Amino acid sequence: METAKQDYPLPLVHLGGNSRDRLQEYYTNALYALQEQALVSFNKVDFHPRDYYPLDDDPYSYESYNKALAERHKILEAFATIQNYLEKHIEHLDE
Repeated sequence: METAKQDYPLPLVHLGGNSRDRLQEYYTNALYALQEQALVSFNKVDFHPRDYYPLDDDPYSYESYNKALAERHKILEAFATIQNYLEKHIEHLDE
């Protein structure tokens, strides 16, 4: 896993906190749920211009669809941000 440098602290494994194994399990389970459940389900949504054209004055303008598509791209970027966050933690805990 190759990730960019983070601007936040990563957990320090010590006697008073969670074990390395427990933290690895939590972050790995979260990454799995994101990739194999949330992202897969999100990508299964049938996203098509036909669902948006009635919202526009001109049914051939695709204005509403383009706005919805831009928002969808923001959501996919948010998924990528979460994935990167989880991968950084897993990589750190593997050291």
